[in-house]
Amino acid sequence: MGGSPLAVDIAIGDDVRSGEASGPPRASHLHLELPGLSSPDQVVVKFNGQPLKDGTLLKGWLDLAVPPDCVKQGENRVEISRRPAARDDAGKRIDGLPCRDLAVHVEYGAKGR
Repeated sequence: MGGSPLAVDIAIGDDVRSGEASGPPRASHLHLELPGLSSPDQVVVKFNGQPLKDGTLLKGWLDLAVPPDCVKQGENRVEISRRPAARDDAGKRIDGLPCRDLAVHVEYGAKGR
């Protein structure tokens, strides 16, 4: 992953917006496996064109909240790009960050169910 964003289309089978079977979505998250990432601020992630913010990083996995109204049935586009000033813990410029895996998790129903 260099200057150009990595674009990945991910298919969602559920009609997330209608919520007929399980109730409306209350939360959705994007999980990205980005080994070598030391801070969420090193990348810009977009979901269907909307920038995602305030991610958490744990053991090479970056988790980002996705507004449920951004998730649509069918193809959804995830774009990942490295910030130009991204540096590793030693201060060396990061030239690439491989994305090994990604998943979207949607939670339905009322909180606490």
